[in-house]
Amino acid sequence: MTIREHADQTEKKFGIRAVDIHKWIDGFFDAESFELFIKGKTGVDFNPYEHRRYRHCREALKEAYQEFQSKYSKDQIKAVFESHLKDDYNGYIPCRNDFENGLFREKYHERGDFQDKVLTSVELSEYFKGKNYQISNKNKQKTDFKFLLRIILPVLIALVLFLGTGLIFIIPVYYDIMMNNKKILIKELVNTAASSISYYIQEEKNHNLTRQEAQKMAHLEVEKMRYGVDGKDYFFITDMHPFMIMHPYRNDLVGEDLNHYKDSEDKSGKKIFVEFVKIVKNYQEGYLEYCWQWMDDTDQKALKLSYVKGIPEWNWIIGTGIYINDIEEEINAFTDKLLLVFSIISLMICLALFYVIMQSKKIETNRQYFELGLIEAKNRYRALVESANEGYILEIGGEHVYSNHTLQRLLDYNEEELTELKLFDLLDKVYPANLDPKEYLTKLYQSFVEPKKFEARLITKGGYPIDLIISVSNLFFSQKNGHVISFREKQQNKEHIFSRLAHFPLLKSSFNSKQDHSVLNIQSIVKNIIESNESTQIIKLLNQLPQQVSHMLNTGLDPQIIRSYVNESYQAASQKFIEIAVKALGQPPVKFCFFALGSSARGEMTLFSDQDNALVYQDVSVANKNEVEKYFLKLSSNVNQNLDQAGFHICPGGLVASNSKWCLTLSHWQALFQDWFEAMNPEAFLKINVFADTKYVYGNQELLINLQENFRNYSQNNTPFFNLYVNNSLLYKVPMNLLGGIKTDKKKKKKNINIKACLKPLEIGSRIYALKNEITATSTSDRLYALLNKKKISSNLYQNSIYAFYYLWNLRFYNQIILNADLEKLNDELDLSRLSEIEVENLKTVLNQIQNFQNRLNSDFIGRVRI
Repeated sequence: MTIREHADQTEKKFGIRAVDIHKWIDGFFDAESFELFIKGKTGVDFNPYEHRRYRHCREALKEAYQEFQSKYSKDQIKAVFESHLKDDYNGYIPCRNDFENGLFREKYHERGDFQDKVLTSVELSEYFKGKNYQISNKNKQKTDFKFLLRIILPVLIALVLFLGTGLIFIIPVYYDIMMNNKKILIKELVNTAASSISYYIQEEKNHNLTRQEAQKMAHLEVEKMRYGVDGKDYFFITDMHPFMIMHPYRNDLVGEDLNHYKDSEDKSGKKIFVEFVKIVKNYQEGYLEYCWQWMDDTDQKALKLSYVKGIPEWNWIIGTGIYINDIEEEINAFTDKLLLVFSIISLMICLALFYVIMQSKKIETNRQYFELGLIEAKNRYRALVESANEGYILEIGGEHVYSNHTLQRLLDYNEEELTELKLFDLLDKVYPANLDPKEYLTKLYQSFVEPKKFEARLITKGGYPIDLIISVSNLFFSQKNGHVISFREKQQNKEHIFSRLAHFPLLKSSFNSKQDHSVLNIQSIVKNIIESNESTQIIKLLNQLPQQVSHMLNTGLDPQIIRSYVNESYQAASQKFIEIAVKALGQPPVKFCFFALGSSARGEMTLFSDQDNALVYQDVSVANKNEVEKYFLKLSSNVNQNLDQAGFHICPGGLVASNSKWCLTLSHWQALFQDWFEAMNPEAFLKINVFADTKYVYGNQELLINLQENFRNYSQNNTPFFNLYVNNSLLYKVPMNLLGGIKTDKKKKKKNINIKACLKPLEIGSRIYALKNEITATSTSDRLYALLNKKKISSNLYQNSIYAFYYLWNLRFYNQIILNADLEKLNDELDLSRLSEIEVENLKTVLNQIQNFQNRLNSDFIGRVRI
């Protein structure tokens, strides 16, 4: 729909046209490129709908509020925004992830007459249940004149281009190559002869010979020099007058004044030897083309190319030349061979064309076989789904249209019964952990939900509970949207974390042979990432990390070493993805810097960390802002998508450079920093916590340094800021009760603590100390070490704090590895029932130490000790 049509709709519905909001939603639309796309003049990689990912999604509503809050009410902005998107997407409001879904793009961006070609939801249900659809035989394709013309004309054009390329391009290029090679040859020959003369010049200088003796011996030696066919190619010597000093075939010219000797074939009367003198005077050496007798035959003339070089000590000129007709003979021979090859290839193409024409007559007959093959492929696909180890339900428009036998066996219901039931009806109603799944599944049948993976306990038809891992994926059809829901029986993990950790010491100073091999393997991954120039290859390399990390853990390698390699791999991949994106999009319009945030900036990523990043670019004029912003959003989107495919998923909070909120000019960033430091409210401190940890990834590092200095300037000598910052950091409580026990979350009848939350006080506290003491290190461990060196903390506090940090980080790392191995949802929740008594006691000690660190922080900045 056009902007006018959208405005008409909102005026009719809500009484406001809000053209500015509609223009903002389509703000990144590239009208010029779209016109070229319609005319078929853009490249195959051009996507006319690429702009939609930025503002055609529900995440952009918050930006719309900020943009138009001074002109419209919040309800008006929401109404116009949702109306625009629903008009474009048949009543559906996409999320940003939908634009990565192939079926979504196929339905909304590539459909054309797609709706008339796909099965309806009813037909789809019958399709999965085995009903065959016979395709009618009407509109059979015939090999008429137009069909033949479409085949023959492109081939004829290709043949003409093929022959033209040979005659117009290849032969001239070959001629130039031959001529250059000949030039190099005669130049090297003259240099060789000149070096012989240099010998006699040196003899004269050493007073071993007089000049007359030296010159005589030199020209006699050069006169004897021969090369080429039958040894008839020669050298000649003149002086700078010019007089002929030596010419093996023209003794009649020796001693003669050559000032008036002309090229008999040159109409302009070129004075050959005078031209040689000019070349040597001006350039010391060079080439000249002229006519000369054919070798020793004075009656035959031929075009010749000579190279001459000055001998300044004696005012001599030495030269030699080649006959150009030699090159022309070679070119003619090459041309004959080339034409023969082209003729054979053209004949083969004609035979292939004839074969294609003959085969076209069989297309109609073969099409009927293809129809049968399609039906067979459908049956095979259905058999594959039926034989899968996982259960599946296909849901469209709130109805089950298909369920496979695996699920029917798991739940003991037949297909008809599952069609009538809803999944939330099968949930165990007394199982506390089913509250969230019930809410999610209820929404699933009422509307379109985002993909999710979760655990739930279902009750079979016989009344037995069964724990399942359920995954939901989105499907987009012509008439309705739907979901594919998969079910896998959960494998209960009976091992304690401590028993798994028993093989992993906290610190190791040396490697055994197996560990050496593991380190070499992951170093090879990093090296291959750096050397790779293809995104798909880098993604494949990063996808090898989990297997390599698992192997490294099994060898007992220190997790901190593994952490460094994970972070190194992430950094290298980020840089290569940006290089590839820049190569695809063209040179950036202005200087920019892509930088990492959060755990990736601190070098504290686990294998399952999200990616956090942002981008800063030079200030631009208002007129160019849209185009420049569009370029960097596209670049960032490419990088974020590739990292996401490689396992470093996009931050759920949208803290990535492809989000226009975090892809800004330098002055815009500086204004944001000023706003945060002036506001100093909880929301501002959340952002300060994120952007205090930055690390250069790619681009102009000066831009990031400028940002970092600007950020630190706001905090320097800002006592109110540090007081509020410390108070804010103390909101992150250590989960300990007054009796010294560990506080746990018992919502799901599990004794859980959030390990990441336990690390927060150390992470934020070291950040506060670093800002206060102008420490530029970003990692928590480096900050603590810098504080120790500056004597801001005691050695005892440092040792205890660094031990607590490494211990909790390692515990978090192992917990994620175990959850992943058990196919559980990845998070930072640690079930204390999985720990042994010794581990629980050790954890208490570590948490107490973090409390001590918080007390020290509070005492240093605010002057009181927390109880």
